Amino acid sequence: MKKIEKGWVERSKVAAFDRYEDIYEYLGFDQVEKILTHENKTVLVAKNGVTLILTSFKAKAGTTITRCTFVHPLQQFADFSYAIDTENNSVVENKNLKDLVNIASGKISSKNIEVADYQATTTVLRGTTDVQISIKINENDAFYGLGDKTGNLNLKGSYYSNWCTDAFAADKKSNELYRTIPFFAAQTDNGAYGVFLDNTFRTYFDFGKSNTERVTFGAEGGILDFYLIESADLLQVIQHYTQLTGTPNLPPIWALGYHQCRWSYYPETRVKEVAKQFRDLKIPCDSLYLDIDYMDAYQCFTVNKNYFPDLKKLVADLKTAHFETVVMIDCGIFVNENYNVFSEGVKENVFLKRGNGELAIGPVWPVRCVFPDYTNPQVRKWWANQYEHFCKDLKISGFWNDMNEPAVFNVKAMSFLDDLQHHYDGHPTNHAKAHNIYGMQMTRASQEGMKKFQPKKRTFLLGRSTYSGGQRYAAIWTGDNVSDWEGLRLANLQVQRLSASGFSFTGSDIGGFAGRPDGELMVRWLQLAIFHPLMRVHSMGNHADGAAMIDEEVVKAADAIDRADQEPWSFGEPHTAASRKAIELRYRLLPYLYNSFYEYVSNKMPIVQSRFLREKNQAQHERDFYFGEHLFVSPIMKSGVKTQKIELPEGDWFDFYSHKKYSGSISYGVKNDEIPFFVKAGTLLPLAPIRQHTKEKVTTMELRYYFGEADFYDQIQYEDDGETANPIDNKSLKRYFSIEKTSENIVITQSKAGFYSPTYNEFHFNIIGLKQSISKIEVEEKGEWLLPQFRKGEQILVSANFEKITIYL
Repeated sequence: MKKIEKGWVERSKVAAFDRYEDIYEYLGFDQVEKILTHENKTVLVAKNGVTLILTSFKAKAGTTITRCTFVHPLQQFADFSYAIDTENNSVVENKNLKDLVNIASGKISSKNIEVADYQATTTVLRGTTDVQISIKINENDAFYGLGDKTGNLNLKGSYYSNWCTDAFAADKKSNELYRTIPFFAAQTDNGAYGVFLDNTFRTYFDFGKSNTERVTFGAEGGILDFYLIESADLLQVIQHYTQLTGTPNLPPIWALGYHQCRWSYYPETRVKEVAKQFRDLKIPCDSLYLDIDYMDAYQCFTVNKNYFPDLKKLVADLKTAHFETVVMIDCGIFVNENYNVFSEGVKENVFLKRGNGELAIGPVWPVRCVFPDYTNPQVRKWWANQYEHFCKDLKISGFWNDMNEPAVFNVKAMSFLDDLQHHYDGHPTNHAKAHNIYGMQMTRASQEGMKKFQPKKRTFLLGRSTYSGGQRYAAIWTGDNVSDWEGLRLANLQVQRLSASGFSFTGSDIGGFAGRPDGELMVRWLQLAIFHPLMRVHSMGNHADGAAMIDEEVVKAADAIDRADQEPWSFGEPHTAASRKAIELRYRLLPYLYNSFYEYVSNKMPIVQSRFLREKNQAQHERDFYFGEHLFVSPIMKSGVKTQKIELPEGDWFDFYSHKKYSGSISYGVKNDEIPFFVKAGTLLPLAPIRQHTKEKVTTMELRYYFGEADFYDQIQYEDDGETANPIDNKSLKRYFSIEKTSENIVITQSKAGFYSPTYNEFHFNIIGLKQSISKIEVEEKGEWLLPQFRKGEQILVSANFEKITIYL
């Protein structure tokens, strides 16, 4: 929280003609003087002029979303947000909102919460320096969210601030990271609630660290504008927050495959070598990345002809071998009059300037860089147009926006100070307000370019820095992590946190970025990443991060001794075989992951789900998590583990490998080449055959039925071609499965909606966990009955268009 600085004097204590470092005053929300209703808003004005605006948003039955906006007399309120997905959210009539506020005390309260003690701090020289409010903490409350912070999943007793930072080699004590996601959700004895503080200044959250009875949150400037989401169910809170801030479009299917990256693959002979090794060793892979060394002198939208004499041909050759190419584009533009992006940008007046009108110049990879103002829609349009050559001519498949906090080397602040001037979409402001959304708006502009120049294709964009709502534009990863077992543990927790904060398309640098793992750690990280929507290896090699100039000769000399590779084969056997097995499993599970991604996009259901989202009082269980609705994962987080104690969720669960049924607390025998995970009883699990890439044609799918004791189950499976932008009925298909069980039979019924025709036309149908003997199986398709032969433990071949499977007991 903001502290009063030395030499500041409170206004009430100021003598008439004395001079001080600064004069401050506090503005609270005192007794309400009048209540106004205007355009679906309830406005409460306090005697001291502080105004509270209450707005109600559309929500499912049993959930309420109330926007609470405090404005003090020195502020002007512009109803504008980069975070809120305005196309998919609407306000509703707010008849009862005034009942949320105690007129006498000015407190916001309900059965779950009591919000009180609004306070703004203003000074003569700095204006508003702090706005804050607090919520009462009850004994059993638990708090989650804030994106990928590195502490425990339960935030209770902790303090965090949000300022997008180049957090190289972050560890469990790190505070400010690459992203700002000022949202948390709380589980209480009476239900659940969430708070999204939509303020882009540096924000802070004190979950009872300084006062065990209060959660205090606020910002170092701006207006206190937050959304209060209340529900009986914590998962509903997360879904409604995700509804507010939006979801991306479905990704291309290749983006859910395996990605290989390092700093850096060059020259092109090295890229071809890596591609060939994947195919020769039969390790599945869908995309290869080019880091900054593909550029000419680190100038974005250029190509180093010495390393890549014909990048267009290389990209085409890789595509022939079924690899998509992803290249990095940074925000720092080299100050070079002979560089057209710089000279054109100066002419178009797109770069950030200081308060005195000077260009803001700072070192990144080139020693002198300028930075586009992505908060200006005309600048976003200009930036989008820079992608034309790379998209239309070179036919690059995906892009990676890095360093976009924006990072600035060689200064302790690690970025620019507050006096930079931003357009802010017609609401001019300084960098103190715009810093945290800078990276988000860069990815927004980049996505606009990709859509413009590849309009029929889905986009894949990976971004580093972002803000709440940035999930609409780019996938993210947890940043430059460390290659050790603690780094693996943090990767697990960070992805869980991000998923509970609206960001499901996430992953980590597998194996760690800084340092180098051994074979065991690399395999265990790959196994965890099977269950992260973004599965990407990225490593640092022999580079030294954080310098404005790279000594290439030093890197080459180190490479000659040890290239520090982290490809799946880099650690020799038995690790190569175990790595291959992990990646193959990812490709087998792609139909399930793709359907889970559809549930995220359409129903705002997080893909990776911490136990606290599905089970009450699970704050202490951090390691294990749900993957989609039907899988439960227990990753290995330590070296040399032979057995792992696992507390399974309620109900019956089947080991994916042995098909053995478990429930309750178990001691699980761990294998080096397998990650423990379980399938919920009653599930129909689609599994693809092992493929080397997602373009490989699938002719037969496996469909496993895991027997459950309940009388009825239902399930939906979504499919499309995995590449067409905005697929409609003739490009998509939904399979509706229902399972009804009696003492005499089990009936699995399938109906379909949509007209997409998959490449496969048969299921290998497998029944798992049914102890009763089967007298016969009947399969119905288009009114005709088939009687396939079935022997216990064997699969039967059925049409993918079956209408009914009857299993007679």
